[in-house]
Amino acid sequence: MILAGADVACLLFLVFVVFVPRFHRRDVAVALCTLNLGVLSISMLLTNSEVSAGLGLGLFGLLSIVRLRSDEMTHEEMSFYFCALILGMIGGIATGPLWMPLAAMGALVATVFLVGHPRLLSDVQVRTIVLDRATARSSEIRDRLDTVIDGRVLTLRVLRVDLINDSTTVQVRYRENDPPEERPSLPASPTIDLREHARPSTSPTLQPPPVPQ
Repeated sequence: MILAGADVACLLFLVFVVFVPRFHRRDVAVALCTLNLGVLSISMLLTNSEVSAGLGLGLFGLLSIVRLRSDEMTHEEMSFYFCALILGMIGGIATGPLWMPLAAMGALVATVFLVGHPRLLSDVQVRTIVLDRATARSSEIRDRLDTVIDGRVLTLRVLRVDLINDSTTVQVRYRENDPPEERPSLPASPTIDLREHARPSTSPTLQPPPVPQ
């Protein structure tokens, strides 16, 4: 029961502290919770050592089937699936000293949290760009990308060259340039009273005519 509680705690941290704030996908969060608790339940019911190895291979095969029949996901999202699956297996069929499965669970969750942190390589972007010219020359593609993206191209991969429509589809990874330094804002000008800075009048002062006595 200790391992089951540790599995649930790791699952809650993984889903609601790490995954949901980063991806905001409720459907995947439900799938992660269901997958983990389902694997945990099956593993706890089938604790016979004779079926443990086959059970593990079967569960990984099940995940592959789910992957093939679901919407396309990124590798980062798939890592959460594998993490939820392995946590359930460890919590259900782990043997040996208690500290070993607990340490494995903690290391697994920490790896997903740290390695997939948004601040890690946050300036590297991935884009799929369709160029308005059919070419397979890397140098020509790089020159064209330099005029499109605001950054330094790290890697590029040609996905498709369409000679009929004269276009090239490439996947590019690039590092964004640092934003230009903002000019220091000028201090607000003081309020100027125009009456105090009015030029003195140069016209002669008209004197009233003398009053005859």
